Parts: sequence; C-alpha cells; structure tokens
Amino acid sequence: MASFFWSIEPATTQKFARELVGTSLFAFYFGTRYTYKEQLRLLGFTFGLVGFFCLIYGFGVRNYGVMSGIHGGAWRGIYRHKNAMATQVVLATAVFWVLAHSDIKKRWVAWLGFFLSVFLVFQTKSGGGRVGFLTVMMMVPILQGLRFRYGMVMYFLIVTVLSGGVAGTLFVDNLDAFFEALDKSPDLSGRVPLWKLMFPLMAQKPWLGYGFKSFWISWRGPSAVVWRNLTWRPLYGHNGFIDLTAELGFLGLGIFLIGFILTIKRGVSWIHYTRTAESLWPMMFITILILNNISETRLLVGNTMPWLLYVSTSLWPPVEYADVGRKTEPSPLPQGNQQEEPAQSNR
Repeated sequence: MASFFWSIEPATTQKFARELVGTSLFAFYFGTRYTYKEQLRLLGFTFGLVGFFCLIYGFGVRNYGVMSGIHGGAWRGIYRHKNAMATQVVLATAVFWVLAHSDIKKRWVAWLGFFLSVFLVFQTKSGGGRVGFLTVMMMVPILQGLRFRYGMVMYFLIVTVLSGGVAGTLFVDNLDAFFEALDKSPDLSGRVPLWKLMFPLMAQKPWLGYGFKSFWISWRGPSAVVWRNLTWRPLYGHNGFIDLTAELGFLGLGIFLIGFILTIKRGVSWIHYTRTAESLWPMMFITILILNNISETRLLVGNTMPWLLYVSTSLWPPVEYADVGRKTEPSPLPQGNQQEEPAQSNR
C-alpha cells in the first residue's frame, strides 16, 4: 500500500493493493479460525472439486479445457492457462499426500485425490509442474529426517548433499535431454531474454521500484521497452522474486524475505518437535511456492490460492508451536507435592 506514494501508476497500484489486502484478510481469518487439520480437510475438499471439474473439462469440454496453438494438447481445465492449472494441482498433490498419511477415517479418498492430481499434473504438460511435483515428493524423506537427533541429522544432510551432487552432475551432462523432456528450450521458453531486458530497467529504480503492479502496464510503463525487444508480449516477469523487486525494489524484497525466512524457520521447528504428517505441510508448501516463482509469478498476487496459503501458513504456527515447545519440557510438580529433597549424609 505504501508504494502508492511513489508508484508511476497510482490508480493501478491502489486497485491491486485492495485485492491483495482483501485476500490477506481472508487468509488471516482462515489461518486463525480453523485448526490445522480443519484447514487441510477444507483444502482437500476444495482441491477435490478442482480436480473433478478439470477432469470433466479435459475430457468433455475439450474446446475450452484443452489448449491449442503453441501449447496444443496441454490441459488447462477450468483455468485460463495450463501453468495456472499446474500450480493448483501440484498444491493438490501435497494436500492429498498429507491427508492420506494423517488420521482421517477414509484415507482411500485422499489417495484417490492424490493420484487424480498426479494425472492432472502430467496432463498440463507443464515442465515446472512436473519438476515441482517430483521435487516435493523427494523432499518428503528429507523433511522427515529433521525429526532425527542432531547427530543423525548431520549424517542425513551429508547423504542428501552427496545425492544432490550426483544429481547435479547428471543434470549438467544431460542438459539438452533434460530440457527436451520438459518441452522447454535452454532459455526457459524465452524467459532468460525477458529477464535480461528487465534488469537494466530495474536498475533505474533499485530501492523502491516502480510501485506495486506498476511495472507491467502495457505500453504506458517500462513494460513497453520489454515488448519492443521481444517477439512476444509477456504480461508479467515470469519470476516472482524478480517481479517483486521491479515493483517494490530491494527494500520491498528484503522485507518480504525476512518474513519468508521466519516462516521457513517455524516450519522446520514444527517438523522437529512433532511427528504428525500434518507438520510436513508448511515446508512442502514453501517448496512448491519457491519452485512456482522461478518461472511464474505467484508472490503478492491477490485473489490467488498461493498467496492465501502463504499468509495462512505464516500465521498459524506461532501459538501451536509454542504449545509444542512447552510439551517437550518436564512439567512441574503440583505445589502441594513439592518437597525439599533431604540432604545426603556422608556417614
């Protein structure tokens, strides 16, 4: 909201700021009104409906549910673009995985939702969606390893780093095959040239940026420079962190990262002190959010599920985490039963 005062397009900033504030207020209600298990069950119901209607549109309403042209054959379901659908169904896989490993009565329903969501991820033909799903599933045992004793954690991290090194080596040696499997070009479908054009423009307003949602304003703003030098007309920067910096500068990015790091710290602590499947959800979601914002923009976007879940996830841990922390300490004896231990005699 404060960027209204230096925005190059105050009316646009005000409009999108209202949407963001409204979404954040609902997220605050969602994160404080419902218990953690209730939140996941509500999300499971929501994503179940999303998956059902995307399936109906993919098979039965193909003139809308399946894209044509450059993305021909890729499902978009009830959304406007395949990447939007991929974002939702990857989130759905994480929600249903957690529910399937929790103490709900009908776990088979959660497993059905999980496999339906996996099917939809691959139907979108989104490289980012497939990488996001596979990464989150590989992250699960790593996150579970945080529950070990600290000595075991160190060994676990060593194995993880070594495995990552092997995977990185294989990635470098098979770079072309990797991008071909994801239906991408090595410049990430034109994103790298886009970012190269954005950086000099961002350098003109490095600290405060151009104002919230005031960078991509068609031919009226700095986006016009980008459009003149590309063969396509992007509507956003296809990277959440770059877009955030362009709009709010390094100051805005720094403030956001402080909150982001605190949310990660709480999520890791929650995993360490509990042994429930639900405790994995915050870090699974953060993993998806980071990956989503490498090639898309999902940060500070009102009326969207990723921002709603980020705000609610960053809100719920403090009280419950404090309770968990207290449970790990020995409870004091009732006052009436507290007696001074007799001194030991040396005789």
